[in-house]
Amino acid sequence: MRKTFIAVIVLLLLSVRLANAAVDINTATAEEFDRLKGIGPVKAKAIVDYRTKNGPFKSIGDIKKVPGISDATFQTIKPDITIAPSHVKKSGDEKRAMDATPKGSPSEKDAKAR
Repeated sequence: MRKTFIAVIVLLLLSVRLANAAVDINTATAEEFDRLKGIGPVKAKAIVDYRTKNGPFKSIGDIKKVPGISDATFQTIKPDITIAPSHVKKSGDEKRAMDATPKGSPSEKDAKAR
């Protein structure tokens, strides 16, 4: 009896954790969007369609470009959405900083010596 009770508690805690996991707006399915408060099946499909047509979102605020996603809806879902770092393209400044690595740096010399 005690083991069953503990198992039920563990399952409940896991389900709560999964329910509260942030939704990556660049990879989520319509079903995942539909689970967000304020997003129904029509808005969920609109988000996926917009992303398919226009490419990945660069910031979570870009989701407001989707027809039907108002500022109020955005404020409701904002705590529950995210973008994985791998989906965010480097800005021009970051790219220039990476390109500005001095030629002939020790790591480059080591690579040439091999």
